Amino acid sequence: MRKHVVFAAVLAAACSSGPVQYNGVAPPGLESAYKCAVARLNIMGYAIEEATEGIVVKGRKEYHYWFPLPGSGTDVLTVTSYDNPETGETNLRVTFAKEPSRNGKADARSLLRKCGVGNVVGRSD
Repeated sequence: MRKHVVFAAVLAAACSSGPVQYNGVAPPGLESAYKCAVARLNIMGYAIEEATEGIVVKGRKEYHYWFPLPGSGTDVLTVTSYDNPETGETNLRVTFAKEPSRNGKADARSLLRKCGVGNVVGRSD
């Protein structure tokens, strides 16, 4: 019985739905980074839900899957552009409030790369 309790605890921890983030240094220019993020979200089919001009944009995209069983879900990502006062560099960060789909993760990495982030850091499973 004890083995089952330990296994259940490990499984629950592995399936947690905490925030997932990807980030990196973008080309200089806070406004350019923000505009690129908005454009990329639109191109990838995300509906813009909220925006703080020049800083934060939040997008939502519905998805459907067929394997192993039919279903659907939603990826909600928030892109934040900011200047790091310590380095003076412009940064972009993509955050998911809950565990994203495989396509959501790919979208986050793609958005950052298309907006000039050369070295994307964060969870990339």
